[in-house]
Amino acid sequence: MKRNLLFVFMLLSMSLFSQNVITGQPEKNYLEVVGTAEVDLVPDQYFVSVIIEGKDNENNDKYLLKQESLFFSVLKELGLDPSKDVKVVDLISRIETKIFSERYRISKKYMIELTDRALVTKLFIELPKVEIGNISLDKMESSKMEEVKQQLVVEAMKAAKRKAESMTQAIGQSIGKAILIEEQKGMLDRFFPANSVMMQNTSGNGNFGGSMKWDSPTPEMQPITIQASVLVRFEIK
Repeated sequence: MKRNLLFVFMLLSMSLFSQNVITGQPEKNYLEVVGTAEVDLVPDQYFVSVIIEGKDNENNDKYLLKQESLFFSVLKELGLDPSKDVKVVDLISRIETKIFSERYRISKKYMIELTDRALVTKLFIELPKVEIGNISLDKMESSKMEEVKQQLVVEAMKAAKRKAESMTQAIGQSIGKAILIEEQKGMLDRFFPANSVMMQNTSGNGNFGGSMKWDSPTPEMQPITIQASVLVRFEIK
């Protein structure tokens, strides 16, 4: 009985060994490196948010409609089409309770998408003149962003190869074929800070920015930095 069990154990061991020899692959030496590439893009898409608030009185609705009408008039004067270039992104209604009374207040948030940098400046000058001063530049983008991202991934892989070659040459070896290529998640887009350009006209006099002229030089906008990272595993010869 013991002899039979020993014989079966030997057969199983030989079988496992033969499978490792036939199908198993020896572990290869490899080097993992991360390549990165980045580029600065000049923005050509600007997203400006405008908030119009009703007044805290019984004429809340009338005041809001009046401000909306003035808002659309300014846009048209600047050559914009409110039905195409403007979207309502938020609508807020608040009930304010006071002694023996309740009043509600409505506010609307609009998003204006622009491609002309000069128009951004004009909005910040003209809207406060009609008592619309809650304006902010939310973000900037580039229409070439997706195209550039694909190119950056390729450049990141080339950078990874150069890094691997430099490291292996230092020890008298070389790299073989790539056995793993993995794009790192979280590709970086550094946009213009949302709150870095904001105007609040709380004085109610409508003269905010009145001394500025349209023919004044328009400052350059901060560029958008796009970065890609790729992890590559190379065989070591």
